[in-house]
Amino acid sequence: MAAAGMCTTSTPPPTIKLDFTGNTFSVREFSDDDLVIELTYVDYSDDDFNMYTSTVVSPDEAALDSQIADDFNGPTSVPLCNHLMDYFIAPPKTFWVRVSVPELS
Repeated sequence: MAAAGMCTTSTPPPTIKLDFTGNTFSVREFSDDDLVIELTYVDYSDDDFNMYTSTVVSPDEAALDSQIADDFNGPTSVPLCNHLMDYFIAPPKTFWVRVSVPELS
């Protein structure tokens, strides 16, 4: 989020909004300025999590920063809880999440 210009590392937002889609057509509706992360299924862990690798798709600056970090540290594995998988018929092979900061009212 910091690389996407949405916050600083010392002042994260109090709330974030996550929009998930497994539909390749729906992901095209996200703006190039949106923080979009592609998650690709790796395996099921022993502690009941579905494991995914993550790739920052946009914005370009955040995607580049993420790729550089992956080059140094290796790809990031993300454990997703089974409750999140309730929104899908089966764990999707690939899906996308748009991360945004809602306006405070």
